[in-house]
Amino acid sequence: MKIAHISDTHGCQPNLLWSPTCSNQAQATGLDLLINKFGDIDVLVHSGDFMAHSLCENELKNFIEWFDSLPFKHKILVPGNHDILCEEFQNKPEQRDKFFPKGMHLLINESVEIDGIKFWGSPYTPWFHDWGFQLHQHEAETLWPKIPDDVDVLITHGPAKGILDDLYAENKEDPRISSVGCPFLLKRINELDTLKAHLFGHIHGGYGRSEQNGYVALNSAIMNERYAPDNLPQYLEITK
Repeated sequence: MKIAHISDTHGCQPNLLWSPTCSNQAQATGLDLLINKFGDIDVLVHSGDFMAHSLCENELKNFIEWFDSLPFKHKILVPGNHDILCEEFQNKPEQRDKFFPKGMHLLINESVEIDGIKFWGSPYTPWFHDWGFQLHQHEAETLWPKIPDDVDVLITHGPAKGILDDLYAENKEDPRISSVGCPFLLKRINELDTLKAHLFGHIHGGYGRSEQNGYVALNSAIMNERYAPDNLPQYLEITK
């Protein structure tokens, strides 16, 4: 299965990531590059912070329209802390039907299986200034054990402790503030024997790829720490 991953687009997605009329490889950006290099991609995953203004319904509708238009057979969406408007969808499936078309999988502490590959997604991150989908310590200790034992691809908005989770100071000459990921998420990940990939964002300074822990970890935050779109989407291929 071929998977493309993006995160933390913060309202800047349309021209940034997909140019359907682009035929010049030198001018291709973002998802164009992945398609040009790898051909047809089965699943597109966005792991949150797709909104810029959090509570703007029109912004959410515009994003979903754009996301739905992309040329991928399957699309998975996990909200982030900036996507506060999506909190109402957690326990109100009837509200989801108003916004999300069939074939677009919104995951809020839930799973979906595609072609035999099990995905599980959660938008929750450690509490920080009372944004959306925030967890206090005791809540994190309760939530993460709910990740299924047989998950193949884990999608969370934020990183696990110590894995692509370094937060940089605004001034690049300042020392980095290291390892701000969730330790309770890391504990659960270390118990998952079938895990093939963990996809996340949230910590813009942690953008990158790691294969040091027996699975592929991708932080695909498109925005850098200054909210400039400096980073490209990432790609992985997995088998059952």
